[in-house]
Amino acid sequence: MKLLIILAALILATQAFSEDVICRSQKAIQENEPNGMKVDAEISFTVNKETKELTNVIGHIFVQQVFIENEEIGVNNSYLGFFAFDKLSSNLNYKPARYKGYTQFKEFDAIHTAGLESGMWGAFVIDLTKTTQTFDGRYIFKAGDHMGGTVLFTCNNL
Repeated sequence: MKLLIILAALILATQAFSEDVICRSQKAIQENEPNGMKVDAEISFTVNKETKELTNVIGHIFVQQVFIENEEIGVNNSYLGFFAFDKLSSNLNYKPARYKGYTQFKEFDAIHTAGLESGMWGAFVIDLTKTTQTFDGRYIFKAGDHMGGTVLFTCNNL
């Protein structure tokens, strides 16, 4: 009986550290581009703050080419990345210069891409120290041979 109680307590304790999260963005920044880039991005996942792992990651990041104005994001003018992971562990060796206090998830790479060029690779960083409902996330990426920047996310616990 004691073993059953201990097991139930461990399971409930693990679940207490897990939260369902959705992150959304409509803007990215790039060095020497003060106006930023138009973005349509949404990433959802479950985060375990104790183990610093993401599970059930799914979403998309569409970044429009810098020099396009007054057009909708589309295949002919954007870099389109689609994401799906069962589990990602944090980079325990992350030593941030800019995003202090954030947790980094390396190799947050698109599983499928479309648009101007193929490929979207990067790291996703989120501030797991916040105890509020809303917190920040960033996707620092390179897409194709000619695009890179940082997607600015606002994340919400569900």
